[in-house]
Amino acid sequence: MKYEVIIHSAITLLNAIGIGKGSTMGTDVKHKLRIQEGNGIEILTNPDIDNKLVNTCLEYLSEKYEIAIDNIKIETDLKFKAQRGLKTSSITSLGIIKLLSDYYDLKLSGEDMIRISCEASIDAGVSITGAIDDAYGCYYGGFVITDNFNMKLIANHELNIDKEVVYLVPNDINIKSNIDVKLDLIEKYILKNTYKMCLEGNWMKSIENNTNVYSDYVLRDPDLVNSLREDLIGVLGLNGLGPSLFLIQDRVNSEYNLDILKENYAEYEIMRANFK
Repeated sequence: MKYEVIIHSAITLLNAIGIGKGSTMGTDVKHKLRIQEGNGIEILTNPDIDNKLVNTCLEYLSEKYEIAIDNIKIETDLKFKAQRGLKTSSITSLGIIKLLSDYYDLKLSGEDMIRISCEASIDAGVSITGAIDDAYGCYYGGFVITDNFNMKLIANHELNIDKEVVYLVPNDINIKSNIDVKLDLIEKYILKNTYKMCLEGNWMKSIENNTNVYSDYVLRDPDLVNSLREDLIGVLGLNGLGPSLFLIQDRVNSEYNLDILKENYAEYEIMRANFK
């Protein structure tokens, strides 16, 4: 038997690390994961990553559903590298849980798979809150708002946005354990208002506020966001805890923005996507 699953990407509107509420929007970037019969437990990851999260997912599901997981070969084929705020932990854990559900005929619902993947991410130490906002955005798409502390979906707005997403992916990484985000009262107030804006569907202002609050904590160059905003036409956002960024642009501005990025920001790998 051989199974393949596809998990999509998402971008950040509100990072949940500050107030426990998060929001993402799904994109159509596809990541593929496969499982088939093997010898023992084989794990092949592309790009290469620490297998701790994959092994935690295997152990978690084995214990929870009392199944003997063995003689399998798992392959991951992700478009993004890890530790850049690009939801790779959620994509990996979701994909592994769905693969195992299909392979062992567990018949898990989407909500079950999301919850289990988030719990496994916490156990593996790759997420503080479980990143249920990322998981819902990647699995279902749309414009999702979540309560991460209580692991529940609050709202999912339908996406009717005819714009393009441009991922700005750096070579640099951010190690979450090295990031110290100590928000003051004003920043927390801004994030609480941003949460209200998400509920109202105001994605543009939400992205702007979230980026303003977190970029000074997670980007090495504090002036980078302002420079990009001055040079590009669109809405610039910070993905997760960075250092990756994204731009939401009208298609008519695509050529102009891409020329600017290639000329002045060559350190970023560019990937284009649509909303899902």
